[in-house]
Amino acid sequence: MKLIALVAVAMMVKGERITIQPGEEVTGLNKVDIADLKACGAIEDQDETAGLEKKQEAVERKAAKEFADARRAVQASQAAIEAPAA
Repeated sequence: MKLIALVAVAMMVKGERITIQPGEEVTGLNKVDIADLKACGAIEDQDETAGLEKKQEAVERKAAKEFADARRAVQASQAAIEAPAA
């Protein structure tokens, strides 16, 4: 799990306040803090995001294939009912 800050995140580490800037990796958080920061959009899990992007690409490829198949079926249907050229 690679957590990246999307906004500046202030946290206490060993009694010292640190600020993690956007784009930097966030470490040392417990599961509850991770869930809360993800929920409010302050951090993202790059591994999770990459997995979701791959799934989305697969869904888009499947939809494009289904569309192309349906289009070919409609074109074939239209060709079958067109009047022959005289």
